[in-house]
Amino acid sequence: MDSRKNRENMSRSDFAGTFPTAPTGADLTASDAVIEGYQAYKAADHQDPEAEKPTTGADNGLSLIDLRGLPYDDPSWDLLLDQMEEKDMVKLVLNGMYATVEMSSIGKPATEDYDGPAGINSYMTSLSCTSYPSEVVIASTWNADLAYRMGVMVGNEAIDNGVTGWYAPAINIHRSPFGGRNFEYYSEDPFLSGVMGAATVSGAGSKGVYCTIKHFAVNDQETNRVNNGVSSWVNEQAMREIYLKPFEYTVKNAAQTVNYISDELGTMSQQEMAGCTAVMSSYNRLGATWAGGSEALMQTVLRDEWGFEGLAITDFDLYEYMYPDQAIAAGTDLILSTDAMKGLEDTSSPTALNNLRESCHDILYTVVHSNAMNGIVPGTIISYTAAPWETGLMIADVVVAVLLAAGVAWVIIRVKKNKS
Repeated sequence: MDSRKNRENMSRSDFAGTFPTAPTGADLTASDAVIEGYQAYKAADHQDPEAEKPTTGADNGLSLIDLRGLPYDDPSWDLLLDQMEEKDMVKLVLNGMYATVEMSSIGKPATEDYDGPAGINSYMTSLSCTSYPSEVVIASTWNADLAYRMGVMVGNEAIDNGVTGWYAPAINIHRSPFGGRNFEYYSEDPFLSGVMGAATVSGAGSKGVYCTIKHFAVNDQETNRVNNGVSSWVNEQAMREIYLKPFEYTVKNAAQTVNYISDELGTMSQQEMAGCTAVMSSYNRLGATWAGGSEALMQTVLRDEWGFEGLAITDFDLYEYMYPDQAIAAGTDLILSTDAMKGLEDTSSPTALNNLRESCHDILYTVVHSNAMNGIVPGTIISYTAAPWETGLMIADVVVAVLLAAGVAWVIIRVKKNKS
């Protein structure tokens, strides 16, 4: 598995020396590093002994809207993040199932985020929007302007339906004609996929929608992909030249213009910024490491090399091998699940708190530059009250509980009377 011949590309400069040969017994033996990649992730084994606990619960008087238009590394972000309580950071990170939750303490509204590549849709609600042709058809036009206009139309529908995040476009490569999600992906060509992806993201971004490009990366089959995470084996040259290229192109070329209030007089200003501020990881493993828990993928390549600034979310986190602690340590920020379904092993150590803080930074940066902040100005107070149906359910629960208690008491009294 780790032999040189399995990592080396065929080369015209040494055709005979790089020609593939049949694997030997040694090639079929996993290395210690590969075996370790398949083991359960234990947060306690990944503590940074030099980590210092970050500030939490500070009273700095900032609201999220105050940071709209500011760069990712502006010092004001530290002040805002200092205001978050530990429990609020955990709540924000673990509840990413088609949404991001509200944070009234910092003026963050809730968002609604939905699938999918053929237009906004939701199988969990009655929301129904336009169904567009598949991405294969869109890419077959070779018309980036058309893809941009599709993104604009999706953005308009999102505003009309209160949607902020769109789990699209999907830009994996058609590695095989039998790929189960080829209809969701543009092409077998990485450049064409990247051009179409960047255009669509820019179009939707012009309406304040953050597009969660997916599935990052090498999600090239649906069969058995959730059976402990199917392993995708690929060398670095193929990875960079083919499978990562559409993601890289979209991250580097999608653009959007953000309007914001820049002073106390209410002056409206504009900020040109990267249009791609969200990405979704994949179910599969890269080698032995789950993609969403791969620091090499989610941090080194995506953020350090490409300069991505924004949130990274898991694919639907239903399976044991998709560890939230591993995700936030690797550079993934948001868990597509709920805190009733998936939890963090560690929420209190300095290492965990720094990971949570960084994840919250990424999520908040994406949300503040989205349509979720439409109509919100500095000084706005955001609060949430229970909807009438929620109040009705609570009252019904109380009534049922009282009736059950009365019924139990009545049975006990009858039994005692019969005995006497």
